Amino acid sequence: MRMIPGTLILLLTAACGCGGTADGLRRVAVDGAVIRDGAPVPHGSVAFVPGEGVPGPAASTAIESGRYEFTSENGPVPGPQTVIVTSMPPKDELMKAQHAGQTPQTRWEFSVTVPEAGTYEFGLDLNAANSASTGTAP
Repeated sequence: MRMIPGTLILLLTAACGCGGTADGLRRVAVDGAVIRDGAPVPHGSVAFVPGEGVPGPAASTAIESGRYEFTSENGPVPGPQTVIVTSMPPKDELMKAQHAGQTPQTRWEFSVTVPEAGTYEFGLDLNAANSASTGTAP
């Protein structure tokens, strides 16, 4: 019978990701709809950037079919966050704005507080940007 050295077992256990997130931070599962003018935003990105004094990195993900989703593995850390949403308008809207000499808005910001634990939904209405977003526990 062949024995596996203890160091190899430790390395394999660490590689499995056992015991929490890879960076060791507590993260929160967050998801929600992203709407603009009453319709789902088809694509773009959502980033949660920790507020001053909140330890941890930003968390970002794609908007797909009007929704975004973070898991407890890749989500934001708890505490005050600035949420930054970026999205390009549909091509016809972009062309119309450019023809009128306007620059369409492609970036919005929200202030939210990510709770300590659980799974939370933060709906983001781009028409209400720069105001607090609503968050609900399931």
